[in-house]
Amino acid sequence: MHLILPLICKNIYGENRMEQTVTIIGCGSTGMAAAHHFTKSGIRTVLCDTAERISFMEDIQKQGGIRICGVYEDEQPVMPEAVTQDFQAAMSHSNHILICASADRQVPLARQFAPYLTDNHSILLSPGNLGSVLLRPITGSGVQLGELSDNLWPCRIAGPAQVLLGLPLGKKRAAAFPASDTDALINMWDGLLPLNPGSNILETALNSPNVISHVAGSILNTAAIEQAGGKFAFFRDGLSLSVIRVLETIERERNQVLSHLGLDIYNETAPLLYGLLNGGIPGFEIFSQLDGPENLAHRYIAEDAQCGVALLVSIADKYLIPVPITKAVLSLAECINRANYQDDGRTLEMLGLKGETVNELLKQI
Repeated sequence: MHLILPLICKNIYGENRMEQTVTIIGCGSTGMAAAHHFTKSGIRTVLCDTAERISFMEDIQKQGGIRICGVYEDEQPVMPEAVTQDFQAAMSHSNHILICASADRQVPLARQFAPYLTDNHSILLSPGNLGSVLLRPITGSGVQLGELSDNLWPCRIAGPAQVLLGLPLGKKRAAAFPASDTDALINMWDGLLPLNPGSNILETALNSPNVISHVAGSILNTAAIEQAGGKFAFFRDGLSLSVIRVLETIERERNQVLSHLGLDIYNETAPLLYGLLNGGIPGFEIFSQLDGPENLAHRYIAEDAQCGVALLVSIADKYLIPVPITKAVLSLAECINRANYQDDGRTLEMLGLKGETVNELLKQI
């Protein structure tokens, strides 16, 4: 199978294909949720991925579209205009490219679509994790690159071509790389996604709530995760006063780093966790039940240690900011997974972001 087109597709490669259209790269839970959202909103949508995700595409075709459950209940399948492995066709469909993929897939996917990019394309990563720094040499300097601070939705695959949403879509912080392009990025996506500008991609990456909760929360629940047989849900099973105190300390350490860089602090995590522990928060009922991590190799650790937490520690080390609890958690994650996140993760050194002073660092992004 090379190209899947639903019967309702009408001339998507016609003269007006660039008007109110979005191409989504990545057909996992976030990509499918985004395809459902845009299509339901009347925006022409193409969902594209590689052959390794062919089973997801086949499920969408067999079911006649994508279904959503959770905070939204929509049993009626919604079919994007195209679901395809043809990156050239997908890139010609729209100037708006939304990459919904884990950090380890960002570069391989970019290599697939880069030959078909033009300077009219705007690429937005959900979430960013400083992937735009790695994509820039692949896409070239003329393509607009931006990142979201966190994912569009907390979501999970609930069945064939079905996605469970934990929260509704809210306003997201976004920044471009370089930061001087952020206003243009926000304007480019106006009417498609509700975005607020961030100062730069370091600010949006460090403000991700995943930096605070995922790695440390998993490490503190190691035995429970391993004994749960894949049925562990951190925000339901993993919270206690002691756990939150550790996460709150990590948040304070993260905030010290942001303050040292002169960047804004948002997405405070500790108040949310206390609320979930003390009887829950209205509207977060589905979110609290989202499963994961099912094991210690889960992206809660492998991805978030490699990206956000390793980045935080590398900045702290560079500017001699004490973050002892964060470093301890990262070291424990390395021990458990026999990894070297502090050397192999998305650190300042790995990303090629240098500069002896804060101003020199920020000028590069």
